[in-house]
Amino acid sequence: MYYNDFQRIKRMEKTLERLAYLSVFLDAMVAVATFLVIRGVQAYSLMLTISNYLLTIEVAFAAVIFASLVALKHYRSVIDRAALASFRNKYMASNKKVGFTLVLRKLLQIVLAPFASN
Repeated sequence: MYYNDFQRIKRMEKTLERLAYLSVFLDAMVAVATFLVIRGVQAYSLMLTISNYLLTIEVAFAAVIFASLVALKHYRSVIDRAALASFRNKYMASNKKVGFTLVLRKLLQIVLAPFASN
């Protein structure tokens, strides 16, 4: 992994940490608004609605960051394995008939190999 990739991962991890603090604040906001709405104060129903939308946006943002973190941590090995597989398919398997299931199995092995290691 290159140094730039390591720095990018560290920035994303810090962003996820900030999102965790934001999530705690939004959860507290939802709890207070829910309590007040249950008690009969209807003025806080708008606050409850807005905080629910903000929580939804925050969860979607966290999911995108988490997926990109996983991709960044494993993309180098996936790319190396894909390059090796394409080289093998191009130069070593040219005389053989390669079936769809064999290619699909090799592709799944390449993509899922970083997750199965250790």
